[in-house]
This record gives sequence, structure tokens and C-alpha cells, in this order.
Amino acid sequence: MSCRRKLLITEEERIGILSLYDIVEQVTPAGKNEYTMSGQSFFDDGKYSGFSKKDEKKLKSDLEGAANFLRNNKGRITYVKVIASESQVTNYDREKYPSTGKSEDFTEEKSLKPLELSRLRAETMKNYLKQYFSSLKSQNVISEMPIFEPSELILGNTKYVKGQSNKNNPDYDKERYVKVILAIKPPEECIIGLTVEVMYKKDKSSQPSIGTDGRPFSCRGDHDCDVALFDVKLNGVSIGRANLNNGEKNPPIGGDRTSGKLVVDDAKAKAIIGNESKDIVISLQCLSPSDCHSDRPEVRISKGNTVLFHQCTPAIGRGVTGDIKILELDNCGNLKKKGVDSGQPTKVDSPSNKNLPKLTGNVKKLEMLNPEKTTNFYIENGIINKKPESDGTYIVLKYFKHTPTNTEWFAGDKLKVIPKTETSTIVIKPIIVNTTNNDSVKVATDKFINGGFFGKTPNTDGSYTLLKDAGYNGKMYKTGQHIIFQKPTT
Repeated sequence: MSCRRKLLITEEERIGILSLYDIVEQVTPAGKNEYTMSGQSFFDDGKYSGFSKKDEKKLKSDLEGAANFLRNNKGRITYVKVIASESQVTNYDREKYPSTGKSEDFTEEKSLKPLELSRLRAETMKNYLKQYFSSLKSQNVISEMPIFEPSELILGNTKYVKGQSNKNNPDYDKERYVKVILAIKPPEECIIGLTVEVMYKKDKSSQPSIGTDGRPFSCRGDHDCDVALFDVKLNGVSIGRANLNNGEKNPPIGGDRTSGKLVVDDAKAKAIIGNESKDIVISLQCLSPSDCHSDRPEVRISKGNTVLFHQCTPAIGRGVTGDIKILELDNCGNLKKKGVDSGQPTKVDSPSNKNLPKLTGNVKKLEMLNPEKTTNFYIENGIINKKPESDGTYIVLKYFKHTPTNTEWFAGDKLKVIPKTETSTIVIKPIIVNTTNNDSVKVATDKFINGGFFGKTPNTDGSYTLLKDAGYNGKMYKTGQHIIFQKPTT
């Protein structure tokens, strides 16, 4: 006679057994497809580049919860959305203008525009989370980096009138927070609401007058013809047309034109993305004759009140009539790469993308003690072209700023590094950054190099120059600062 015993196991044990056999579809129990981090801002008043000490424990606890959520969903695509909210009470920039306790702390010049503080805080949180998730991936806690949705910025509904309303009203406090949502969801949901607008502006000073690349719109003005009709496509799916014709047939001659807001709805999202996460290629196909004025449009991509891209159309020149792939976005609409002006139909990832940007005519010199080392550093990090021009200058491939001299270069400018003639030099004191318990100095440094935050070559004092803003161990560091990692002393 035989008998069988039934073994009772917990849900957690069941999940563990299933995960051993890579049955990832069943690893997460029902109702556990979302995890939320939320704090009453995580930042001190008027601050945005580093987190508040008072919320440090909560942030650490929330991050551990996020790591567990990702661990339990290993192998599944996770989407991350940062939501930053503020009340209508005027905010003041306490990064640039620290509080002195005097009335001059609250002047107009020290105030921030509505939603600007939320935007800065969302950016800081997003950069910090990217660093944190990158460390989880390097430790094999997760197999893929989560995909970030465009940040959502919220302005509270409680009315505020300066000089009349009580700024200590507790209703305002409820409207000040930063929230992070990690979610498992169908990939097409992430681009629902993505909005594309293709337009022509006559006035170069129309607002905004500067694009998201920090440069003026060179495509504005000098367009008064009827050969600028475009089909706007995402992954080959048409989302609408942009009729920018403005010649005699469409008075007023030479005026502004726009496609209007072309919004991705549920049906279009499914057609564009399908059932799996993938990048989105935006293309414009000119439907006008062969002399099409394809170099006139500017493109604005947004989601909610967040502008993801607003620049002149890249990778397309006058007279081009093919289906031109101009931008590549990730699954949620964030810019991954763009083409450069070529004048010929090209693919975004084709070898012709290595063509140089249009020259601006600006030539700027940079005095350095070691011109050769500086030039090699910029070449290694893709900032300037590898081959010099006949006059010894190098074409700048992307925007950068030399912090000590506060000088900026834009794509298409020319750079010439020359020997420093002055006897005095500018010395930047490096910032000593303690590594986390899990990171050695080499591991932390390699993470920053591989993430594009450091160049490959250290400075003479052993420090590395930050090429872009970065977060580490709960703090944010600015572009141009010199960083040295060290193990914390006990």
C-alpha cells in the first residue's frame, strides 16, 4: 500500500522554483506588475541637483524595493516613469541663490518659472536611477536596462496669488512630490500620446528661438513655395501629413505652416510597435516634385508637457524626395540618434551618417598647456573629427563646453587647440567621491567610462573630467567637474 503526501509551499517558494526553470511569465504574482517610489519631493526647498538628507533613508529603502521588483521580473521589459509635481507657489532657485534669510531671497530674478523646478528634479532623479540600474545590471541582478518614459510634470490645482494667498497652506504641500513608477506593461502603451508636429516658421525669433540642441533654428525663413508636402511616418506607419506649401496658392505667401499635432493613438501604437519592445524610426517622405524644399521643416516631438526633441529636420537636404529616416527613438520616444544633413536619401544607421555636420563658419581657439593631449582626448570621445582641416582646425561633431573658460562649441563649429602662452594656469580642484560598498575604485571608474560620463584618459592628477551630469551614491555631479573615486575610510 502506498500513500502520497501533499507538500504545502508558500507563494514566494513557488516563485523561486519557477524562476529556476526560467518560467519568467509566471514569476510575478498577479497584481505585482507595478512598483511605486514616492517622497514629498526627495529634495530640499528650491534644490534639485542632490537629494534631501531627511529623505535619504526612504530613498534607500525605495531603491531596495525597486531592486527586488526588478529581480522578481528579471527577463521582462520594465518601464520607468518619473512624475514631478509642484504647487503654484513661486519657487526660488536655491542652488544658484542660497537662502540668506533676508527679503532679497525672493526677488524675481531668483525665481523659477512654473514647472522648471519639477523638470530639473525629474532629470536628476532619472539620471540617478539610470546609474543605479546600470550597477544592478553589472551585478547581474537584472539582464536588461529598464526603459524610461518621458517625465510627467504636474502643476497643482490649488490657486496661489502672490501677496494674498497663504503659502503655508497644507494643500500646497500635498502637491509637492516626486514619484517613480516601475511597471510591466505592453510595449505599445509607452508611445500612446506621443505627439509629432512638423512645421515651418517664417520668423527666426519665434518662440522658442533655440532648439533642444541649444542652437538657433537655421531652417526658418526664406520659404514661399508650393513644393513642401510631407508624409510623416513612424516605423513606416503614416500618422498624418504636413502641408507646408505657402506660395501663391496658399496666401499669405511665406507665412507659418504646420501639420498640427499628430498624436499616436492606441491603434497607431499597435501598428508601430507590435507585440515587442523596439525602437521607433521617424521618417519624412516628400510628396512634392523633384525640387522639393525638404530642408525647411522643423520637427517637434513631445509627450504631455515634456518636449523630447525640437530642432530643424536632420538627415534631409533640399531636393530629396525619398522616404528619409531622420530620427531614431527608443520604445518610449526618447531620442537615440539622428541623421546629419546629407542631401541624399539615407538610413539612420547607414555609413553616410559619418558625414560631417554643416559648417557654421565659427572658429574658436582653445589655449591649453598640452594641445596634443587635449586634441586626442576630444577625438577619443567623439567630440571632434579625427582628421584636421588644412588650416589645422578640427570640425566639432557635437556640443560641448569648456567649463574653466566658459566657452561653448556647437556641431559644425571649428576648434583649434593652441599652446597656452600665459604663465598662470587655471587649476580645478578634484572632488573626492567615496565609492559604495559594492564598488571598488576601478569598478566605479569603469562604470563612468563605459557610461560615457568619463573620457578614457585621466587628467595629470589622476582625476577624470565629467563629460555630462552624473549621479552616484545619492549625489549629483556637474559637467566639467574633476572626479576621483576612493574607498571610504573606516
